[in-house]
Amino acid sequence: MFWDKKTLVPQEQLEFVVHEIEREVLAVQTRTESMRVRATLLIGASGLLTAAPDKWVSPWQAITLAIGIVAAGFGLSALMPKTIDLADVRMGLDARLRADPYSALLNIYDAVAFEMASAGKIAEKMAERLRLGYVFIVLSWISSAVILFLKSLSLI
Repeated sequence: MFWDKKTLVPQEQLEFVVHEIEREVLAVQTRTESMRVRATLLIGASGLLTAAPDKWVSPWQAITLAIGIVAAGFGLSALMPKTIDLADVRMGLDARLRADPYSALLNIYDAVAFEMASAGKIAEKMAERLRLGYVFIVLSWISSAVILFLKSLSLI
């Protein structure tokens, strides 16, 4: 039942830890991919917004265009490749092969936890950029509506 008599950790507990690690890796991968999809949608919506006017109603529409370009910029920055701090597997490979199963598993868990912390920070930065991008695209829509409304009242 036990992998190592010195540690007295049940095999079921180690299997639970491995299962949780796999679940966390999948969750981070899913979240990152979801943010990439959102960034692509943000870029597409910004492109439609900035390309939509076939004729200029007012020079003030340049504000809407500029804000839309800023929103697309935030979407692009969220899509830029990021580097994840990876644990050096080669350095620990010999030690893991010589170690007892519990120590090897603990070492692998530490490496994966380190990588997941780095990936989580990158996902947070992506989320922050996307939130800013969506704020700017909403501001662009609002400014477009305000400009058209003021133009209809002949105020601009």
